[in-house]
Amino acid sequence: MTLGSLGSAYAQVTPLPTAHKKRPTLAVNFIANDFRTAALAKQKSLGSVLNDGSWSSPNQLAYGLGVQYLVGLSDHLDFSSNLQLSFPRYAVPGKPTFGLQDGGLTEVDANIHLKLLSDKYRLVPYLSAGVGANLYKV
Repeated sequence: MTLGSLGSAYAQVTPLPTAHKKRPTLAVNFIANDFRTAALAKQKSLGSVLNDGSWSSPNQLAYGLGVQYLVGLSDHLDFSSNLQLSFPRYAVPGKPTFGLQDGGLTEVDANIHLKLLSDKYRLVPYLSAGVGANLYKV
């Protein structure tokens, strides 16, 4: 009888396994920055840029790489962080619209994702909050 009581108490105190908690994941991202199309849309309008096909072609984009880490803290809480490096042609304030400058762009952020449902479901509404910083070096 005592052995049964101890087994029952142990079963109640032992946390249940979290079957729907995200496993640690590391991802590599490919980045394509396009500040030229944004500058054109600001100068004219987005509709006119899209209609006349003056958006940037793939050879006019600035490419880079990023790394993302994602881990589940619980069934309803995830943490993610990102580090991205690229070399975009960025419109510098005080220069003509197409006075683009080459420089290095470093971005880093950390986020918490509060999920309404666990990952057991295909569609999971969530709320995110985070902090980030970037450095653009001309």
